[in-house]
Amino acid sequence: MVWNDLEMSKFFAEDDLHPIFEDALDYTAFGLAQFKVRADRDGTQLVVLASHAFRQRDRKLFERLSEMSAAVDVPVVDQADYILRQGAELADAQWVHDGHWNVAGHRWAAEALLEYVEDHQGVCARG
Repeated sequence: MVWNDLEMSKFFAEDDLHPIFEDALDYTAFGLAQFKVRADRDGTQLVVLASHAFRQRDRKLFERLSEMSAAVDVPVVDQADYILRQGAELADAQWVHDGHWNVAGHRWAAEALLEYVEDHQGVCARG
């Protein structure tokens, strides 16, 4: 068995989810909505960074994250899109035997967020 076979996130890519995973998505959406309420209250803006893994494993994961973010009007920055536009492979963002970001993955996350902020400068404006 390879490391990826043990990842729980693969269950969230299924079309028909077990009720426990539906609950987990509902709690995640609730948590995101609470962050949005607090950001609005504090006069700041919230942005979600979707790790390359959301698209590397299965497009459904990215779609679910995008839907719950759109429901509370929170933009999603797609690290995978940024990596692919650099001409790199998604796997180049992580360690070979570990799904965590390597140096390149961290750099691409920062650059993707910087690109978003440069393109949406209002995100840095207060209230």
